[in-house]
Amino acid sequence: MYSIRKSIALFALLSISLVSAQENYLAEALRTNPEVTTAYEAYIAATKRGTQARALDEPMFSYSEFINNVETRTGPQERIFAISQNLPWPGVLKLKGRVADAEAQAAFARYEIRRREVLENVGLAFIEYAYLKNATDRAEENLELLEQLKPVVEERVRAGASLSTSLRLDVELAVTKQELETLKQQRPGLDAQLQVLVGREPGEKLLPWPSLSSTPPTAASLENIKNSAINQHPRITLANAMIETAMRRKDLADKSKKPSFSLGANAIQIGDGGEAANGVTLGVKLPIRRKKYRAEEEEAAAITRQADASLNSVIQQLSGEAVRLHATLKEAKQRLRNYDDELIPASQQAVDLTQEDFRTGKASLTDLIEAERILLDLQLMRTRALADAHKAAWKIRALTEPGPSSSK
Repeated sequence: MYSIRKSIALFALLSISLVSAQENYLAEALRTNPEVTTAYEAYIAATKRGTQARALDEPMFSYSEFINNVETRTGPQERIFAISQNLPWPGVLKLKGRVADAEAQAAFARYEIRRREVLENVGLAFIEYAYLKNATDRAEENLELLEQLKPVVEERVRAGASLSTSLRLDVELAVTKQELETLKQQRPGLDAQLQVLVGREPGEKLLPWPSLSSTPPTAASLENIKNSAINQHPRITLANAMIETAMRRKDLADKSKKPSFSLGANAIQIGDGGEAANGVTLGVKLPIRRKKYRAEEEEAAAITRQADASLNSVIQQLSGEAVRLHATLKEAKQRLRNYDDELIPASQQAVDLTQEDFRTGKASLTDLIEAERILLDLQLMRTRALADAHKAAWKIRALTEPGPSSSK
């Protein structure tokens, strides 16, 4: 099993810059998340089955005591001691071991899938938590700006301006406070989600506010994403392991038509000083249930076809996921460019002009509030686009990074 740092490093390249807090959460999730632990222990258990499958059955020792002694020429038969060993057809144990090895590879792939899912979910929860922090900050800034206007508006009302101006500001303040409170109420839920993912028990103490890198993430070309996903994703490993398991079970079904043997020895104890009677036994299990063995072969063949179809389905799903995530990242980055290059600068300029007009009496309070509201909405949408870009990049990284080998 790779070290925790190496596991985290799979997600730290190119797509998103990890802040130290996020890296710490990822490390903690790998150590303590019960889903990761469950999947890993299932893999460890599977690795122990090969040795069991390759071993012969334990020899059988038996003891018999005659209730009514059988008289023989040399004396009465009193008891029998016997030992026997079952011997399968040559190659059967080796095939059972190969089936167990393939199942262990499948268990490792399931562990790797679960590990990736947990790391992916931790990253997504962290990003969403960071977005909530940014949205809360924006709402607080907007509330502060509106509160700064209140003494100005009150002065104007005292000077003879319409009372409706003050009422309009009070309404806007109440709406903004409600929006801020709504955002704050979302924090405990996101906090609990992140704590559960890292393996903690959610409590009253909230995690520190996370921060999100302001740099838009980058990603490889669509073709590279698709190739990496198809060649390196553990779902492909799992599908191949299932094919290997099915093929070995098919070989095992062919062997099941062969006879198995039992080799043994016994000794009959004779009373009255008579000599013991010794013997050897050879037993053969005759495979005469032809319908049973034919059904086993047909079942194995169907499972093999199912495994082949599953691999094709996984390849199609991964290719589709690569296309979807690449398009999502591209669209989110395009939104970011629009906000940064056009919409936010224009809105900021409109706010500056409206503030100047408000000071000179050319613009109403409603005009100013509307201009600032538009700017705030654009800034929030810009933050949403940044979070969406990071989430898409994070998912791409989870889709494309090579995983550790079960042999390491």
